[in-house]
Amino acid sequence: MNSKILLVSPDKVLEENVGGQIIETGYTFSVVKTGKEAQKAIYDEPFFSVLLDVTVQNYSFIEVVRYIKCVKPSLGIFLYFPTKEVFEDFDFTKKDLRTLGISDVFIGTTGLARATKTICDICHSDLWKSVTKSNKISEEEEVTEADKKFTRLVINELHMGGVTIFDIYIRLKRDKYIKIFQKGDFFDAERIEKYKKESVQFLYFKTHERATYINFMNKVLSKALSSKTMGSAKKLDLIKVTSEKIFESIVTEGINPRLVGETQNLCKSMHANIGADTGLTKLLKDFKDFDPEAYEHAFLVSFFAVLICQNLEWGSERTSQIVGLAAILHDIGKLKLGDELKLMRPSEMNPEQLKSYESHPLVGLEILQSFPQIKEPVKQVIYQHHELVDGSGFPNSLTGIRIYPLAKIVNVADRYAHIISDHKLDPLAALKKFVRDREEVRCRDPEIMKALIMSFIGKK
Repeated sequence: MNSKILLVSPDKVLEENVGGQIIETGYTFSVVKTGKEAQKAIYDEPFFSVLLDVTVQNYSFIEVVRYIKCVKPSLGIFLYFPTKEVFEDFDFTKKDLRTLGISDVFIGTTGLARATKTICDICHSDLWKSVTKSNKISEEEEVTEADKKFTRLVINELHMGGVTIFDIYIRLKRDKYIKIFQKGDFFDAERIEKYKKESVQFLYFKTHERATYINFMNKVLSKALSSKTMGSAKKLDLIKVTSEKIFESIVTEGINPRLVGETQNLCKSMHANIGADTGLTKLLKDFKDFDPEAYEHAFLVSFFAVLICQNLEWGSERTSQIVGLAAILHDIGKLKLGDELKLMRPSEMNPEQLKSYESHPLVGLEILQSFPQIKEPVKQVIYQHHELVDGSGFPNSLTGIRIYPLAKIVNVADRYAHIISDHKLDPLAALKKFVRDREEVRCRDPEIMKALIMSFIGKK
């Protein structure tokens, strides 16, 4: 496993301020002083990220960045500016940095205090693979820490192998927790069952471990898909848990290369899961514990968008991955709306509020323009996912063939997901309500609607 960071600086500032943090976190590092030495090291050794001082000489930092994008495009790139004045002298905008492929910047030695954690969280979330398995089960321990440091997980949705990959807690009250497992413990399912019997509904882990959990769940998913014994509902549940944590990370952290990669892996899993299951009707009916309120809207839209793709004659793995990723991000523009609008349905808004709401596809497109790793087809789906074939949609009142076909898929999946959640219906009942509403059907592409219906019949 690659766990090495390259530090590039003409002096010892990075080594002295970051080197100790790197070692404590379980990583290693190399140090070079010039841009030329950096290029040679990047060519010769398998680093997972580079922390680059912008004052480096003998090949400028820009030349080093361009070299990385050519020979090691997956490498995480982080910039260090010695002072705020140096940063301002370069006159960079966030968009400029994203275009260059820069993951983050650190200004001054105070900025370096968060460098190691940021680099590890963004670029390298698979250290769970190196957790040493043991037969020990640590004693439970009461701890006092701020609630804001924790992420919540439904107790029935915890998936763990024989080893605990991070500390697991239950919450007693505000800022009070019991650590029930330590990282590296043997994962004793009986201890979890004990808390279930005591009516504990949620488990908690540290928010900085969320990237680890997402990466772990994606690996679990890839193995689950090849299982002959695991039921469709269980596989779908794994997809749900993973997608919810990805969506939660996007909302709280913003978009970064790691999350894009994890989302793409999730979309591949959805495509493979649906494509490998010949009884799609059974897959949905088997999901007896379906609870619309427990599901993130982004998960529902993603799942049903991929489901529709599987039932289109021109659908492919590539189209599934595009619509799956776009569906998870389709409402990203709403993050810029006021809190009041986020909680309202369009039918409850006044004209001014509705105008603001209808700008969210454009806002979403503008947000994603700063992320070159999000490809243009995904951006267009997000921009057009509220357009309707009769011209009554927004933001541009496009009609018929002027609407990007993949945006039509996400539009249907989005509306269908809202019917499920708003009316608290199971998927089949929601489908019946959807297709019986002439106004709903009239403004959507009949080929896409047919593909949704065919998902329940089980044949293309």
